[in-house]
Amino acid sequence: MSAFDWANESEVQEVLEQIRKSDSNTKWAVFGYEGDKTVKLVQSGPGGLEDFRSLLTDDDIFYVVYSLEVKDQDEGGEVFSATKVIFITWVGTKCKPMLKAKSSQHRLPIYKYALRSLQLAAELQILEPEDLTEANILGKLRGTHVEAEGVPAASTGGSGGAAAAASAPATTSSSSALPSTSRASFVRKDQSTTHVAFKGTSNVNTDANLSFVNPDEANGLLADVRNDGTPTNWVLFGHEGKSLKVLGSGSGGYTELEGFFQDEEIVYGVLGLEVADEDGGSEYKTTKYIFISWVGPKVKPLTKARSSQVRVALYKHAKNHLQLAAEIQALERSEISEELIKQKLNATF
Repeated sequence: MSAFDWANESEVQEVLEQIRKSDSNTKWAVFGYEGDKTVKLVQSGPGGLEDFRSLLTDDDIFYVVYSLEVKDQDEGGEVFSATKVIFITWVGTKCKPMLKAKSSQHRLPIYKYALRSLQLAAELQILEPEDLTEANILGKLRGTHVEAEGVPAASTGGSGGAAAAASAPATTSSSSALPSTSRASFVRKDQSTTHVAFKGTSNVNTDANLSFVNPDEANGLLADVRNDGTPTNWVLFGHEGKSLKVLGSGSGGYTELEGFFQDEEIVYGVLGLEVADEDGGSEYKTTKYIFISWVGPKVKPLTKARSSQVRVALYKHAKNHLQLAAEIQALERSEISEELIKQKLNATF
């Protein structure tokens, strides 16, 4: 039994094919609900963000497939452009909890359906209207690329395209600029493995909507994952009442942290992974960071809905400590693996 149904599947396939074609004027398509689990094409057209933004209302959920030209600059200073497609999930601020829970069940199947017709370079989930900007879209599509000074943020086809928005200036960081930490070990209660935690003072303020049981420990671990001088490459957080606590951290990568993905649990984390790319025929490796959220299949719908706000707040907070190249959200075991994570990270080169 499918998670959702299309009101007119042939119409959907046609519009996705039009978005895929480079010579087509169709650059975006907005999908919404018709009934409880039936998804329909709301509208499609040329142009850019400003041409479909008005369709996204505060009291409903929409899914958008959006194609745009991204301009960037390589390490040699040469400007290049590429057409990329992003999948956007819009959850209106006035949506009821049960409706939000429905979107968490349908988002991934709809994403996978679109992936059958075209290559999706990134995914963006919007819970606050101010987060839907050209700069945020470009940030997702560029991944770890830094916008070149004087290079337009994006250009969109059609006569109604929105003007490109400039993104914030890039900043650089070094290990010496990170908060100082001191080591203290702890053992997860249901495992014999000893993980390394870091307790120290962080110079990064916690988001007003985010609460940690131990802010210094949380901030210190996020900084340590970023620090090339330490072995720690992952940290995971879980709920304790209305706050988040550190569940574990370590240097063993995905193999260590996957044991925390239990059917009745919600966990969030950051993983640093070394990925390879081929540039000019020679392979090089770099460490990239991905934000992970796991919502187990046995988590209650209302709890799932509340977790969405925490996920967004923690994602933004983590970006204060390190550069996140991608995000992966999983509701089932089949939706997360080291291979899937590598695919997400490799797509950001």
